[in-house]
Amino acid sequence: MLKNADIPTRAEVLGRSLREIRLSRKWSLKDFEIASGGRIKDVVLGSYERGSRSISVSKLEIIAATYSISMSAFFTNKQELKSTEIHGRVVIDLRKLHEALKAQDSEVTILVDQFVKSIINVRKDWNGEILSLRSSDLILLSMLTSSACENLDIYFLSKD
Repeated sequence: MLKNADIPTRAEVLGRSLREIRLSRKWSLKDFEIASGGRIKDVVLGSYERGSRSISVSKLEIIAATYSISMSAFFTNKQELKSTEIHGRVVIDLRKLHEALKAQDSEVTILVDQFVKSIINVRKDWNGEILSLRSSDLILLSMLTSSACENLDIYFLSKD
């Protein structure tokens, strides 16, 4: 069983991601400082990577721009993707989703609703009461809502 001290903080998880991206480019901390035009010093990036210093959105934007990647890349690690991977078909009950939306205006429910509406518009399938999702759709939905796939179960009709 994991103790709380064994569970990494969000800053540590983000820091590992930052370090992984930098090392994948074979950059030193000093290489990054130079590439960022000195906007983020090497010691500061090192403290972000260790999770010992909080990072602002504006600093994260600078880091993303320096790497020429989307900010979402920092929040996707291989371990998270493996843990959220679901094989087979996932079906969302649109009736349950609409009931949940009426009952509560939670941010997650609103995001799920917007995500589902986007898929429906792309597929041009406006008449259904259920929506089949691919496992890649579910991973994206989990990333958008910052929830584990298991926490989205209230909207599922079935998982095969």
